[in-house]
Amino acid sequence: MTLEVPFAGFVEAARRLAPGFPAFTSPENGGTRVSAADPAKAIRVVAYSPQDPGPVAETLRKGGLDVAEGRWIPDDAPAASGDIYVAAVAYRTDGTQPGLWVDAFPEAPTAVKAIRTMFDEFQATGQMANVPLEEFIRLAEPTVVILAPTDLRGFATVKDC
Repeated sequence: MTLEVPFAGFVEAARRLAPGFPAFTSPENGGTRVSAADPAKAIRVVAYSPQDPGPVAETLRKGGLDVAEGRWIPDDAPAASGDIYVAAVAYRTDGTQPGLWVDAFPEAPTAVKAIRTMFDEFQATGQMANVPLEEFIRLAEPTVVILAPTDLRGFATVKDC
């Protein structure tokens, strides 16, 4: 069972539900995800702080908790090695609607890698005229967004997925 609390209430909840166990911190969505658990009771306490991990860990230590890097996750969550990064590229087309290309990567791609992968796919499938990459970029005016596994989990968490 997982209890999510505001960060301000995390120390108290962790002391009550996971006494004697360390709190773990991990970066997430520009802030820090905090978790503590009592594995024998299958109880987890989690919270999110918009602060960086350093100040969060210091706050937890001041509250009397041992702190380490890491994260408790549900048993049915995908393994960390299965994390994926999603790249989306919006681009100008000849039509009235803009285009959107989306792909997944096992490691964090750069914007250049995402555009190059899209370009190579379009070349291979005949979706565009045979033009150099630089000309394609000039014509398409691509905008790239890359979502990390923590971003994807953050979106899902907000939606109670």
